[in-house]
Amino acid sequence: MKHTYLLFSWTIFRLLVFSACICTLGIVTSCEDKEDDVVKHNPSIAMTLTSFTPDSGRISEMVLLDGTNFGKDTALLKVFFNAKQASVIGSTGTRLLVIVPRLPGDTCTITVQVGDQVAAYSEKFIYKVEASVTTLAGKGHDYPGPVYTSLDQAEFWPTFLAVDKDFNIFMTDWTTGSLLKLNVQENSIQVLGTPQQGIDMRCVISVHPITQVVMLGDMGQATRDQFVFLDPKNNWAPKLHFIKSWDANGFDMPIDVGADDYANHIQCLYCEADEHLYTRYYSGQIVQINPKTWAAKIVAQTPEGLSNGMSFYPNTTMLWMGFEKGTLAGSICRIDVTDPGSLEEMSTPIGGGGHRDGPLAIAQFYGPRQLSFDEDNNLIICEAYNRDIRMLNTSTMMVSTIIGIPGVLGNQDGPKETATFWEPNYIAIDAEGIMYIADFGNKNIRRVAIE
Repeated sequence: MKHTYLLFSWTIFRLLVFSACICTLGIVTSCEDKEDDVVKHNPSIAMTLTSFTPDSGRISEMVLLDGTNFGKDTALLKVFFNAKQASVIGSTGTRLLVIVPRLPGDTCTITVQVGDQVAAYSEKFIYKVEASVTTLAGKGHDYPGPVYTSLDQAEFWPTFLAVDKDFNIFMTDWTTGSLLKLNVQENSIQVLGTPQQGIDMRCVISVHPITQVVMLGDMGQATRDQFVFLDPKNNWAPKLHFIKSWDANGFDMPIDVGADDYANHIQCLYCEADEHLYTRYYSGQIVQINPKTWAAKIVAQTPEGLSNGMSFYPNTTMLWMGFEKGTLAGSICRIDVTDPGSLEEMSTPIGGGGHRDGPLAIAQFYGPRQLSFDEDNNLIICEAYNRDIRMLNTSTMMVSTIIGIPGVLGNQDGPKETATFWEPNYIAIDAEGIMYIADFGNKNIRRVAIE
């Protein structure tokens, strides 16, 4: 009841503020207004920008922009906070009322476009990220488990996560090596695969964006060529797939030795841009796999080391990677899989790790694991040893900490100011932008809402 009252009070407050802004803007008109009275933008006169208020806020904040020669026709007006377009509510010709878009970046340049004229305010708008953490499932780091009866009673050791378009969460349990399907709405857990079936499921999970097939690589315990697929049409029954032929393409072949780190290829990614599968071996080879023929081709060689966190920038062949071990440890890199010489160290490797927000080129990371792009193409980074979640705005290339207190170990739910993690391992983002974190150290799944 308390939360309902607070939400109601906040809604009323926002409506009052909105009404005040409308009155201040002077948008309210009578039915007697004539078309001739409408202030029109004059393309022969330069538009000017003077000031805006407030100078900071969060998603859906109402901002008043002052200037000249805007015109009243909102169909001709566009306003951007960095690269994100804002909703224009109305205009008097010298004042605009706009709504702040979701996650445009921490420090925003506000740009106004009317027809062919474009201008930007010299002052910056500060976007305030709102984030909160709750525990979805798991009893904590000292559980006796496993218990797979229901989410509210679950005891497990979450390691890797993925989510499909139907909001099913897929999770691997480090203790049992099993793959589970969790359904929050039904409060249910279904065991999809176990080591007793001859498959160790402790691998990074990805979901094919079209077929919704769950895909896993191999921990290196069996063979260099093995992958596991689970098709929802077959109730996610595990099925093994094997690479049938190899094209070294002038590179060294990954060795085929069971249980050797160099054969580790625990991820299987689908690239929408070229409709192929990709994996990377600990020894550094990036391999393209034709999903129809299961013919493999080495397309690039990267420095050896652990890079379990990989993700394609949406609808491109640009593969982003976070390195946890090796010569690139602590760095965020990217490579165009169509160009073997295009590997870029987007941040500087610093060995033991560190924590620094700001421009990506000078940002510091410690144990970056899963990387995942959200609906706004921001790169979300699970950072195991800094015990936080970071975000890279790929428009501004600025890094920020969105939840978790850097370096502070804990299991505290709540807002950004107090929420803590133990070892955030892997992340899944659903269609509504909700993040699910496998907190490996706390042996639970945390739910993060960000706006």
